[in-house]
Amino acid sequence: QVRIQFAGDLEVFRRHFADMPSLVIEALELGADGTPRIGDAAGDLAVIDCSGERAAAVKLLEDAVRNNPGVPVIALTEAGNEATAIAALNAGAAECIPRTEHFPRRLLLAVERAVRIGRLAREKEALKKQGERLRLIVETVPVGVALIAPDGAFLAVNRTGLELIGAHRSNQVIGKNLLHLVPPQEREGVQKFLATVGAWSGASISLKWKGMDGSIPGVELRAIPLRRDPGSPASALATLHPPRALEGDAGAEEALRRKCDDLTKMLRTYEVRFRELQEKSSLKMSKWEAALRQAEAQTKASEEQQAGLKQAVEEAEARLRQLAEEQAAERE
Repeated sequence: QVRIQFAGDLEVFRRHFADMPSLVIEALELGADGTPRIGDAAGDLAVIDCSGERAAAVKLLEDAVRNNPGVPVIALTEAGNEATAIAALNAGAAECIPRTEHFPRRLLLAVERAVRIGRLAREKEALKKQGERLRLIVETVPVGVALIAPDGAFLAVNRTGLELIGAHRSNQVIGKNLLHLVPPQEREGVQKFLATVGAWSGASISLKWKGMDGSIPGVELRAIPLRRDPGSPASALATLHPPRALEGDAGAEEALRRKCDDLTKMLRTYEVRFRELQEKSSLKMSKWEAALRQAEAQTKASEEQQAGLKQAVEEAEARLRQLAEEQAAERE
């Protein structure tokens, strides 16, 4: 169900959509300070009729957009009034619909598009918050974690991981390539490690590399593949450990493995959901564009038909006048 909060002649507007029970049309409410208050449910949006006094309507629209971020606001304008349409768009309107004979059909398409975009924005915001919570977990987990690109570049490292490779700030590591940091004699081993993970297999490697500041006794990386796109190698989600740090401690190793597995599941869920959201957005946008093009083509065809009928009527009237003049001349 979609709730439209309308500013304008409410009863006339409702009559256009009387046969659509899925649309709940209400008057746009104003707060004590006179500014619009729009609901924030997934199907809420506002439609403001700007065909009357332009300055007041555009001010109302501007307030609605400013005080209700993320909620779509659609403007109705007089046909051919480009100045009002431009002013409404500059004020933040999601779309401007001219009040022609066929405006309800175009408005329905705009409403559907705005509601779906609004829902998509909410999903993305929720996903963003989920990602922020995930980053907080990764930052605070007492295990060194790093995300390494297929070519060896560090994409992310948490605080514990920075300590385990002798770094103090993330900008010392992010973007740097592991192949360029390790001693020459260890580069071949690192290349094999990255190739194994890139081929969607787990791998581990123990390095004698002394770290960014030369203070560490070496580091061990245990990695699983992550973010594999079709036809391209996977990145490595690696846990970092001092060499043989867990040797002989089966309980600690099992606990670490469980933490790594849980973290991996969360990361994969996050990325799969993000890709699905992107694909869903792309598919819906293409459908909306096709529907809008079809509606515009139908509107144009109707307008051309009306223009043709008008021309035919004018020609017929001219012919009748000519015949009347000829008959009058004959009688004289």
